[in-house]
Amino acid sequence: MAAPGPTADGLAAAERFKTTASPTAQQLAAHLAAVPLTLPVMTLVRRSLLTDSDHGHLVEVALGGLLEPWSKQAVDTAPDDLRFDFLPGVREALIGSQLRGDVAAVRGLVRSSVWEYIARGRPSGREFSATRVTGARTGSRRVEEGKSPFAERSARRVAAPPTNTEAASGTYQTAGPGEALDPADSGAERFLRGETDPERRRVILDCALPQEIDADVYRALVDPNATAGAEAWLGALPFVTSRGGRYRYHDIVRTQMLRLQRSRSATDWTRRHTTLADHHAHQRTTLEPALPDVYERWANKQWRDHRAAEMYHRLCANPHDTRLAILEDCVHAAGASTETLTRWVRLIHHAGHDSGDTTLTERATALGNNNTEADPETALRSILAEPGLPTATRALAHHLRGRAHRAAGNNEQAIADFTRAIELEPDNAANYRWRGLAGHSAGDYQRAIADFTRAIELEPDNAANHRWRGLAGHSAGDYQRAIADLTRAIELEPDNAANHHLRGLVGHSAGDYQRAIADLTRAIELEPDNAWDYHLRGLAHRAARNNEQAIADLTRAIELEPDNAANHRWRGRASHSAGDYQRAIADFTRAIELEPDNAWDYHLRGLAHRAARNNEQAIADFTRAIELEPDNVWNYRWRGRAGHSAGDYQRAIADFTRAIELEPDNANNHHWRGLAHRAARNNEQAIADFTRAIELEPDNVWNYRWRGRASHEAGDNERAIADFTRAIELEPDNANNHHWRGRMHYAALLLGAALSDLSRAVELQPDEEEYRRWRDVVRYEVEGRGDEEQG
Repeated sequence: MAAPGPTADGLAAAERFKTTASPTAQQLAAHLAAVPLTLPVMTLVRRSLLTDSDHGHLVEVALGGLLEPWSKQAVDTAPDDLRFDFLPGVREALIGSQLRGDVAAVRGLVRSSVWEYIARGRPSGREFSATRVTGARTGSRRVEEGKSPFAERSARRVAAPPTNTEAASGTYQTAGPGEALDPADSGAERFLRGETDPERRRVILDCALPQEIDADVYRALVDPNATAGAEAWLGALPFVTSRGGRYRYHDIVRTQMLRLQRSRSATDWTRRHTTLADHHAHQRTTLEPALPDVYERWANKQWRDHRAAEMYHRLCANPHDTRLAILEDCVHAAGASTETLTRWVRLIHHAGHDSGDTTLTERATALGNNNTEADPETALRSILAEPGLPTATRALAHHLRGRAHRAAGNNEQAIADFTRAIELEPDNAANYRWRGLAGHSAGDYQRAIADFTRAIELEPDNAANHRWRGLAGHSAGDYQRAIADLTRAIELEPDNAANHHLRGLVGHSAGDYQRAIADLTRAIELEPDNAWDYHLRGLAHRAARNNEQAIADLTRAIELEPDNAANHRWRGRASHSAGDYQRAIADFTRAIELEPDNAWDYHLRGLAHRAARNNEQAIADFTRAIELEPDNVWNYRWRGRAGHSAGDYQRAIADFTRAIELEPDNANNHHWRGLAHRAARNNEQAIADFTRAIELEPDNVWNYRWRGRASHEAGDNERAIADFTRAIELEPDNANNHHWRGRMHYAALLLGAALSDLSRAVELQPDEEEYRRWRDVVRYEVEGRGDEEQG
């Protein structure tokens, strides 16, 4: 009868467990799937097979949703007698995810560990009281209800030692029923029982030393004259997996074999690991002529692989003498990538585990959690606390920790680390360059400029130094200096798009839009798929009032980054400037979809709605902007203007009043509230607002012009005439000023003065029909009265 397979529920439970459990707990659950579940056995498996685990990992398995509820068992059951089981299908799912040979290995090692455990606890030897249940469930004694037998007799017996086929299938037993278990046999010896050739047994043990074996490693370790493929026989062993000419032992089997070799001869252990380390060192050095720079080496996977294997074996051979070398490696690994640093931390942990050296496992723990991604700042802090570091290594550690601090936004800590690196290596330009970047990020642009200047003194032909000083100059508002620096960076690296990009940015900020467009065009030629360059060139075109070109660039930016709200926002602004309000509204709507809590997008859409005379929609958008940013004066000011345009003057007055509360010295707020009061026929309040606006901006012609009109409507023509006279002084060639003063003179029955002003308005703007009509009316009256007087 076929064994039951995993069920859908079992697979689902196993998958859920994998997403939440630690790697150690996952490995423990896989081991436990191969054995009966009682607390003593579960604890024995954890302690014997996962020596770095703790009780918390067993708790993870117990509470991880894999086991049947154990609350049904009697409350007075002794803990050691509790029997657990997996939920239906879970055991099969866990076993199914492993190689069959792996399952056999676990079962064999559990049997061995059980005997060794019993032998240690019972010095009398192999004789002890146990109940064995036969397959037919017959015998002279019965197992008490609720009790578990120590062993159950299988229906068939498999002779020992196993053949390779039996071991690979997972069906063999290391000792049959009734056979004596020999406590002298270690787990490693059990996996060698099928091999009688002493030389091959030696080779199997030796090949457990490297973490991975290929033809080159085999020749270095076993036989320098071995032909290609001589190592292939290893792949037939039940505890070895092979892939592409590389072979790996099962972790449990390898652990047992390493323990055996450590216990046999410390000298041989050191010698063989040194041989392997020297082999990988030779392989590594053959690559180095093509990788002269240390950063290139750490970026090269083949070099890293050999270096990692070399350091693993040197740690296993002599951890004390390798201490400083592995710490220096970890510093470089931190500079390469978090992934590389994590690999080196785990390398140290594995070396400590495999060599039985707790100082290495403790060091790995100090550098970073072996089960998770290493943290560069944590690792470098631990390394810097170590005594005896070479000056160059310590300086590099401070430098890299400074970069980690800067990446995390901790600029002050970054500056402190770069400063310490400079103290240790005062002529290293990179330290000044990176301290300059941290200073720039902290907003200390002058300090940044000073650091970049020192970097330039040390490395005058390094384009990066000029580029970053140019950026700092831009941030400090020194556009001329910034352009000079970026021009030098372009001379040194003419095909570096970043140089052209930044000079274009500076040109835009300096108001030199044509230069900005030219630089950004070159950046686009060098990097045609860089959305940011199209975005910036679009802004430069818009600033130069080239709205159609701006729309084209921002459209391309949207094609490259369709979910970047800024691209839609700025295309909307260009469309608004071009008078295409519906397109602007559509773009702002998309920006709002992408960033629904960005008040500025609602504000801009409100402006577009108002320009399209959709005042109610405009008011709705400004209201939402106010909800998101209740203290932004612009939202109240523009909602007030939309309310004014919609004829809701009281609402407009309320909004302008709130704007005045937020910015009481902003003349514009008083001016607009004055307009709203005048429209509501509150002329005295209007005059008061325009008067305050004049106090704040005494040379703003609009304030005099509108106070003059409000005064006229309030019946104070003398004051109105005075205001328009001041407006004419400020803008003597503005026809509107003369026209309205003429009308004020006419209202005051000063017809001669009125005709003079109205005639001047027509001279300045002869095509304005209203100006001619008013002049003609007044002239008729003046001339008519003159005839009457003559008559």
